[in-house]
Amino acid sequence: MDGKPKRFSPGDHAMRLQSIINVNGMLEAEEYFEQLSTASKKAACLPLLHGYVVERDTEKAEALMLKLGGLGLIVNPNPYNEMMKLYMSTSEYGKVPLVVQQMKKNKIPLTVLSYNLWMNANAKLSGFGSVEMVYKEMLNDNNVEVGWSTLSTLAGIYMKAGLVEKASFALRS
Repeated sequence: MDGKPKRFSPGDHAMRLQSIINVNGMLEAEEYFEQLSTASKKAACLPLLHGYVVERDTEKAEALMLKLGGLGLIVNPNPYNEMMKLYMSTSEYGKVPLVVQQMKKNKIPLTVLSYNLWMNANAKLSGFGSVEMVYKEMLNDNNVEVGWSTLSTLAGIYMKAGLVEKASFALRS
């Protein structure tokens, strides 16, 4: 060792933040995150947000999303998907479509996960009619490919609604 301080890349800070969460908890991770540069915050925001999702801390997750949005740091679907996972796990299904609206407003492309979460939330909120609307939108989205996870999600929704024939058809698609 030459005694020189090590320079961390933004990705290094993200990994270090994840380690801090795992070893020392969210409070220390929050303190570490606050002292990061903007570039490092951009890289480290997802581990911090995921920590809030694991803890089901809606208030802190929403505050972080507002802060990141204000700094222009939300540039991909991952933070939005984390928020949808949080809302699903806390039974706040009505907030999932709002996240999708925000993604569209900010021109953030939806992913397969985004659509699957949105379909599940709509199944809880208003039944399979709105689920089919989301599925049709997904079919028309050239940025995603409908695969087994989506067909399985759709079949599960139909089964819960007692629509065995539709579930079977979804699995044969």
